[in-house]
Amino acid sequence: MIETLEYIAADPKIRRAMQEEYWAAQDEVLWENQVTTLMNENVSLSNENVSLSNENVSLSNEVTTLADENATLRRMLQQAGIAIA
Repeated sequence: MIETLEYIAADPKIRRAMQEEYWAAQDEVLWENQVTTLMNENVSLSNENVSLSNENVSLSNEVTTLADENATLRRMLQQAGIAIA
C-alpha cells in the first residue's frame, strides 16, 4: 500500500522508473518460472531416456537369448537328420 501511495505521489519520471522496476521484477519471476519448468522437463526427459535405454538393453538381451535358442534348435534338428530351409 505504501508503494502505491509513493507511486501516486511521485512525479512522472519517478513513476516511469517505478513501472520499469516493477515490470523488470515481473519479467524476472516469469523467467525463473520458465527456467524451472524447462529444468523439470529436462529431468523428465532424462528419466525417460534412462528408461528407454534400459528397455533397449532388455530387448537386446532378449534378441540374444532368442538367437541362442534358435541356434540350439537348428543343431538339434540337424542332429536328428531333419533338413532346415
